[in-house]
Amino acid sequence: MVFFFVLLSFLVTFPSTVEAGGVVARRQQIEQQRILQEKAAFEQMRQRKVVQSQADKTMESQGSNSEPVKIEDVISITDLWQRLSSSSEAWTLMVDSEPKELTVQKYIDIYREKNVYIRKPAKYYVDMIDNISLKNPELLKNPFNEVLRFVAVVEYDFDNGQDRDQLARHMLGEKMYQDNRKRLGLDK
Repeated sequence: MVFFFVLLSFLVTFPSTVEAGGVVARRQQIEQQRILQEKAAFEQMRQRKVVQSQADKTMESQGSNSEPVKIEDVISITDLWQRLSSSSEAWTLMVDSEPKELTVQKYIDIYREKNVYIRKPAKYYVDMIDNISLKNPELLKNPFNEVLRFVAVVEYDFDNGQDRDQLARHMLGEKMYQDNRKRLGLDK
């Protein structure tokens, strides 16, 4: 009799649990769609802002006697990202820090999707890449994902599950590896 009562209570609650699970799944799906729509709208807004900012900077640098910059002459961030996939030389086309930070964050997110974690903020890497590329412009001949990986490895911030010290030694070579450890204060 107890068994029958337990079975009956299970059968009564099971359909509502299934229905509740379906409702929860549908709500999650709707929430994910909303987030994707917000991200797309935010990205479009940022792209317009970047394009306008670049046009304004170009006009300022040309002076008031110059012909105004047409919006079509300014490269979109999407086109810029396409260029960065083969060479990072387009990095220098970005005047403002904001599109650079957006670019670095995009690549950090791409690495995260591959279970590789870069934890320092995008602004940190913008400054590092700007400084390193001034001293060594050859770095920018590489695709941007490799540039970011190189800088993150140098900073011991490239977490792909491998020993970071060995990764730095392999990528830098022994002399640069030792110099980098001193720079970071790891060898005293």
